[in-house]
Amino acid sequence: MTNKKVIGLSGVARAGKDTFAGILASKLQQAGKSVRRVALAEPLKYQVDDFLVKNLGITAFTPVTEQKTLIRPMLVWYGDAQRKLTNGRYWIDLAKKTIEESNYDYYIITDVRYDAYEKDELYFLKNEVNGILCHISKYKTVDETQDGCRLIEKKFVQPANDHEAENDPRIKRAADHIVEWPDEGKMNEVELLMNPTLNEYVDEFIEKFKLI
Repeated sequence: MTNKKVIGLSGVARAGKDTFAGILASKLQQAGKSVRRVALAEPLKYQVDDFLVKNLGITAFTPVTEQKTLIRPMLVWYGDAQRKLTNGRYWIDLAKKTIEESNYDYYIITDVRYDAYEKDELYFLKNEVNGILCHISKYKTVDETQDGCRLIEKKFVQPANDHEAENDPRIKRAADHIVEWPDEGKMNEVELLMNPTLNEYVDEFIEKFKLI
């Protein structure tokens, strides 16, 4: 692991972790760095994909928000069952094997979510691969009037389930860097990756940790 740098991204579902990872990976690659994105949940999706397609007609890799919402409880249940059988290590050890058996300058783990077991995902990132943890939250700015007073406040995306509600605050407290960025509305993937506002947040992260 000496020459390999690991960056872990955390935050609740729909906070923009994949978007942040995409922008970050693009900037690192443009600077001549090799990058591999690692999702702890990716092997989970492969393991349940046949079942979902056969019984629901939905792939585990669906990009459709409504379908993601429908199958998420099943994914969470299966992922948690494997975690319980291994004290949280099942998905971690698969990711660790991927990192150890490949050779990239940077690994971006896009879904660091749990700190429930002694050597859970947070422990793995911080102590086993000496990684940097970036926590991401997304908000909408709400402008409304109450009792004649104008109120402008940020309303953040909330946890999608009890697992996130319990673990996300712990992960956030342990983060090396915190991003709270705005919901830029409906955009396709290319538009999100090119969005100047979102790019500024990634540039700040890169500069802070001298990644380039």
